[in-house]
Amino acid sequence: MKSGGCCGAGLVAAALALAPAGAAAPPPEKDARIPLRIATVATEGSPWLLGLQEICVHMEKSTGDKVRCRVFGGAIRGDEIGQVKAMQDGVLEGFAGSVGGLVPAVPELAVLELPFLFETEEEADHVLDAVRPRIVALLRKRGMRFMAMSEVGFRSLASTRPVQKLGDLAGLRVRSMENPVHADMWKRFGAEPVQLGITHVLGALEEGRVQGADHAPSYAFGASWFQPARHFLLTRHMYQPGLFVVSARFFERLPKTVQKHLSDGIAEVAQTMRVRVRALNREVLGMLPGAGVVVRPVDPALREQLTLRARPLREQFRKGQSRAGRELLEAVEAELARLRLRH
Repeated sequence: MKSGGCCGAGLVAAALALAPAGAAAPPPEKDARIPLRIATVATEGSPWLLGLQEICVHMEKSTGDKVRCRVFGGAIRGDEIGQVKAMQDGVLEGFAGSVGGLVPAVPELAVLELPFLFETEEEADHVLDAVRPRIVALLRKRGMRFMAMSEVGFRSLASTRPVQKLGDLAGLRVRSMENPVHADMWKRFGAEPVQLGITHVLGALEEGRVQGADHAPSYAFGASWFQPARHFLLTRHMYQPGLFVVSARFFERLPKTVQKHLSDGIAEVAQTMRVRVRALNREVLGMLPGAGVVVRPVDPALREQLTLRARPLREQFRKGQSRAGRELLEAVEAELARLRLRH
């Protein structure tokens, strides 16, 4: 027994000596795909997040699995302005969200969020399709590639106290996007704008630091704003488009054949997202009264007062903008005039 034990130990030692180092645990293969990390504030289960996940599948398939696409939703990568900055800095490759989030990087796009610019979704669809080449060119000039356009929708006012007439807005602390058009609009309405990133709005409403915030109904519902804000006035004061863009730095790293096919099928998905967003906005409006939220249509007299107060913003924008911004505004106005003349 003693001899056998000795010989067994010698054989094991010899075998270990002859075995190549590391043979039992080969290193994992490195993922050679080009990463595409897309950030959005869209909430779980929303048409935006579901649509972006579908877009990711399209991109991986259309590029022959050369791209590894991931979507970071629910503002886990910060608010929209921070997400755009992260994309510009190379921390992210893509951004999907409101035009308002892109305005600090592309100021000319603020024209698309001027209050009371569009009256209906159909107007917005027609005009934005017509001026899309200008939007694409503005983004490219700032180091971004246009991928798709969808929408956030018409913004209305959620508040912790009722707002029915112009005087009710006086001194009301309203969350404003970190965007001059939004802040100036609330000032002209008589409210007190408080610029906050989207991730801070719910807490500010709960703590009383703000008494109101505007957004499309589906986003406000998904972000739980209606828990503290039990009043919703359907002002529809601003239509907000949504854009999906990627950084030029990412795009130019792709092989030419991959660049060519990157956006295959995306436009169709974006259109489906738009349809789903509109359906969800209608569905949420129908649900809110049952959840104890008072939903009020805006009084025509109040809407007219708000429209008149917001009107100077257009000329203010025109005077303070670059030539490209002024030309975009002129193109939007001309297309709207042609469309309204036909109807």
